[in-house]
Amino acid sequence: MDHFGITEEIRIERTTAQLAGKRITLAYVPATAADVATIESFGGLYDTPPYLVNVRPVVNIDGVMAAAGPPLTTGTSQTVVVAFQEPDGTSDRVEHMATAGAYALLGLDLQRIDREAVDATRSRIETTRARMGVDDLAWDAVMGDTLLLHAQTYFLEVEGLSRVLSNRLNVVALKRPAEMLATFAPSFGYLFGTAFDVTNTGMTVDVRRYVVSVASRTGQRESELQHVLATGQLASGAEHAVFEQIQRARSVSAVKLIAESNARGIPVFAVDASNLSTILPQLHVSAAVIADVRNAVAAGKKVLIPRDEITYLSWTGVG
Repeated sequence: MDHFGITEEIRIERTTAQLAGKRITLAYVPATAADVATIESFGGLYDTPPYLVNVRPVVNIDGVMAAAGPPLTTGTSQTVVVAFQEPDGTSDRVEHMATAGAYALLGLDLQRIDREAVDATRSRIETTRARMGVDDLAWDAVMGDTLLLHAQTYFLEVEGLSRVLSNRLNVVALKRPAEMLATFAPSFGYLFGTAFDVTNTGMTVDVRRYVVSVASRTGQRESELQHVLATGQLASGAEHAVFEQIQRARSVSAVKLIAESNARGIPVFAVDASNLSTILPQLHVSAAVIADVRNAVAAGKKVLIPRDEITYLSWTGVG
């Protein structure tokens, strides 16, 4: 959908069997030959003033185009909706934000990610690196596999930690199909709502669906709760750890930012329906974050949030 949430521009529907093990990517390519010429004159997409070129979103499955959308200006925000339909017809959906000019991979963990799959992706990346400067390489193979490695490594590690917890707490944990959006994207400077320059680039992983059903073998409700809470903390921590392992780059995640806030003496609040009205006026965060907190509490959730935004390295925000 576009940034107004009105127009459905690309729709792809596949069974999980058809998508299992596939590299599913979202790319933004120059819309016309004139846009290609403009980008080449500046030396590359991220060196080109965003308002000068249009791009169009393209979804590839294993490097083959599955669908394409209409042109839009670089820097425009779009919503990526991922919906799951159960055999009984029930469905649920999650949403990610993507910016025209980014490169994204939809990572799916449909049953279990194994070490062999991760090693195979790593091997392809090494082969691609050896061919650089010798052969013409598709960007989907270069960046697509890099993002895929991050997604696979994340799911492999979180599943492994979950199994260790299950054994220790004597519970059975059943994971539903999980997903994430792994992204290499520029950050844009905006003027009157239009992107006018690229400030930097970076990589992110955004896990929106990781649903686990837990049952104690001995009927211990407390063990079930411990597993869910510990898995959630480990899954959040893995969002920064995966970059530190693969890229050797210091990174942030929600749980890391909460810990950092605590270390700096910034109060961390647990917000629910009983204290929402008292805590919200104390938060020094954006209106969008306040809205997220309200919506989560309205859905019956408890929110852990530091009072203030913090700057960690070159990143500023809230966990």
